[in-house]
Amino acid sequence: MRAPAGKRIGHPDDQKAWSQLADARAALDVAPASAPNMAGAREEILIAEGSDWCWWYGDDHSSAHDVEFDDLFRRHLRNAYRLMDRPTPDELFVSNISAVPRTAQREPTALIDPTLDGEETSYFEWLGAGAFEVREAAGAMHQIDRPTSLLTAVRYGFSRECLFLRVDGRQPMADLLADGYEISFKFLAPAGLRFSVQQTAGQLTSGFWLRYPDVPYWRRRGPGAARAAAGRVLELAVPFSDLGVSPGAVVSFFLAVYDRANVERERHPPHRPLDVQLPDDLFAARHWSA
Repeated sequence: MRAPAGKRIGHPDDQKAWSQLADARAALDVAPASAPNMAGAREEILIAEGSDWCWWYGDDHSSAHDVEFDDLFRRHLRNAYRLMDRPTPDELFVSNISAVPRTAQREPTALIDPTLDGEETSYFEWLGAGAFEVREAAGAMHQIDRPTSLLTAVRYGFSRECLFLRVDGRQPMADLLADGYEISFKFLAPAGLRFSVQQTAGQLTSGFWLRYPDVPYWRRRGPGAARAAAGRVLELAVPFSDLGVSPGAVVSFFLAVYDRANVERERHPPHRPLDVQLPDDLFAARHWSA
């Protein structure tokens, strides 16, 4: 349930937050009584309703902790969906603060064709890729006992037909997966799609998951033609055709890590997804160098 069309009051950041709150309340009203923790979900929504969260949105009021307040507001709503056993809207993982800078990332500069073996086979195979470095950002409200991130970097690049993804960790990625963790690329564009990798019975397994409107769970689609390899690093090749996108399109995604209990342990980047424009016919010409 979104705010009615027509003239809206307040800053667009305020409007977004109020719409998210209305959506969560509407989901609570129709959630089945058999949901795992309806009382807990209601409490999370009341917390989101009962404080001046929206005071900090927009350019009329501000503080040094706007980002932290924004994160807490969205976290309460995410908790409510989890307790209702409903899929969490992807937008609740994206900052509502329009002034938050875009994610610092290095853009791809050349087409690549890495060997998918889970190892850095050659220094040059990922040389033209883009990258996002995982950093431990701490602020005044940062929890001092927050665990160190399991991951250190995400690299991404492409050929004419495939999106290539690489994940580096503080320990070999094969060991991390063997410990029961799951690595999941959660796409906002194309929407309702994720690609996950885990280890099952000692074997690396991967596949797409789809979420349909008004369906309270994800459905497994299978791996399609995508490939994955884990060793020191995790490497993936995902055909554009499996993503349902065309050359020149922009794909947006987060990288999430789940533990054995299927609880999200961490997500990168923390506030906005990585936006990657796939190569079009002019990509090579734009990035040509002698």
